[in-house]
Amino acid sequence: MSLRVIGFEVDTEDTGPILSVNRTKRMSFKAIATIATERFCMITGRPILERAFELSRDGSCASLGQLKVRLAKDGYFDIDAHLEGPLLRKQLSALIRSARLVPAPQG
Repeated sequence: MSLRVIGFEVDTEDTGPILSVNRTKRMSFKAIATIATERFCMITGRPILERAFELSRDGSCASLGQLKVRLAKDGYFDIDAHLEGPLLRKQLSALIRSARLVPAPQG
């Protein structure tokens, strides 16, 4: 069985899912996700962590959960894996809290 994923052909065999690029190179789903993430970053111009910090600072998210939802809506995937480190979560949560405390500028 095979299916198309972002221009790559994914085949499933007894050893598990593999990827065939131009039928000469085989990769795992993890490799596919890495390539897809890199391509997405090239298209959008922003890696997921950069976007996460941006959203944390602008005050549009009230919690880490809302941040994850917003990243998903922006088209990012595998968000939990990117935001899994405790120090990173702590930094993002602190930015979210501080952004919520700053009053919006009066026009």
